Amino acid sequence: MKFGYWLPVFGGWLRNVNEEEMSISWDYIKQLAQKSEDWGYSLSLIAELFK
Repeated sequence: MKFGYWLPVFGGWLRNVNEEEMSISWDYIKQLAQKSEDWGYSLSLIAELFK
């Protein structure tokens, strides 16, 4: 079984919480993506907004 996750690019993991106070810096996202490989995740997803 393979596991994946959404990167928290909007300041958190939960969409129904206004402010989780999670960092959205490139350094944090990069570290999270690199560590997720060590943890065994197979897929990292990133949301995009088109207008």
